[in-house]
Amino acid sequence: MKMYKKSELTIVDGMLVSKDGDIIMPDIRIIAQANHLETLVQKSAYLATQPEATPMPSLDGFKRVSIKDGDVEFTATTPLMDAKAQEAMALMGELDDVATVDRANDMVREFKDLLRFVGQDFVVDCGDVIEFFDTPILGSVLELTKEDVIDAIAEVCGMAKENLTKHEVTVDPLAPEE
Repeated sequence: MKMYKKSELTIVDGMLVSKDGDIIMPDIRIIAQANHLETLVQKSAYLATQPEATPMPSLDGFKRVSIKDGDVEFTATTPLMDAKAQEAMALMGELDDVATVDRANDMVREFKDLLRFVGQDFVVDCGDVIEFFDTPILGSVLELTKEDVIDAIAEVCGMAKENLTKHEVTVDPLAPEE
């Protein structure tokens, strides 16, 4: 095994190449995770371009108008019920936020090898197996940062940039597994 500085490597057709033209093969898990994240980012972008779904037509709330209908109708004010309904909707929104953050945290753990790789200055050549980085949207894995990977995960999970400060990532991807 040999160690190379990332700054001395380039990517040629998805392969890490040294200045001498040697192909460097990093840990296969890093390539697999980078390519998998690329696929998720592309799928997320593709779905984002799709038109919004519209509900199927429904007769919910339909009331037939009749000539026998009167002009008088009683209504009740329900401020407490309205407040409880708003509270329930807010609670559902928070539960959705928690589920989204849980999914993002799971993905951070899933991509821990890639996160470790992008945070290091060196690449260890692990052998002869040839696998290619295929990351046209993410870009060069030699230039990716932890923030780039976290942003990609957040995007895949549907977390808008303005919500990233609201939801702190509490998982340390480099911490030992429990």
